[in-house]
Amino acid sequence: MRLGAHESTSGGLHEAYPRALADGAEAVQIFTKSSRMWRSREITPQDAGLLRATAKAAGFFPTVHASYLINLGCVPGDLREKSVDAFTDELRRCDLIGAPYLVVHPGSCVDTAAGLRAVADALDRTFAAHKGRCIVLLETAAGQGSTLGRTFEELREIRDRVRSPERIGICLDTCHVFAAGYDLSTDRGYDETFKQFEQMLGIGLLKAFHLN
Repeated sequence: MRLGAHESTSGGLHEAYPRALADGAEAVQIFTKSSRMWRSREITPQDAGLLRATAKAAGFFPTVHASYLINLGCVPGDLREKSVDAFTDELRRCDLIGAPYLVVHPGSCVDTAAGLRAVADALDRTFAAHKGRCIVLLETAAGQGSTLGRTFEELREIRDRVRSPERIGICLDTCHVFAAGYDLSTDRGYDETFKQFEQMLGIGLLKAFHLN
């Protein structure tokens, strides 16, 4: 396992690497755009080339986290269309810079069943619009309010519904799964949690952790 951190890209995407290496990181997560704005500055060929060269020299490429504004599980309407368009752009940007993984929160919906279907549909639309190599990692949710992906069963349902399941993996946030009711505070609880993960999803789908 490679341990790293989320780093600022102030000054350019490649600037995350000096910060990561100064922290002793062997992995890095970044935003390729503002996490709180729909609009984004284009990644130029020069930007992408510099990031790729820096990543190659460091020995690892970045994992990217998608914008917090994106809600793939919402009902049809303006927010849904903005979310699908923004997420497609996020995936395109990842392939420009060679990022292997794009982490996204599944979203929220007051009707869980409808929300899970909506997430899968949004992913299908995204994958149809962009044929790339980057793998989408669904992040485990804490379970507050109407959030989706708070159980391993919900994450499995999303992946089972997607037409290209090979393009889906999982990012396990330890704080989120604990808040959702999975016990990570004891050896027994830890073992049971990962036993359930293996049964529902398979450990091979676990590509990244957010450790808290």
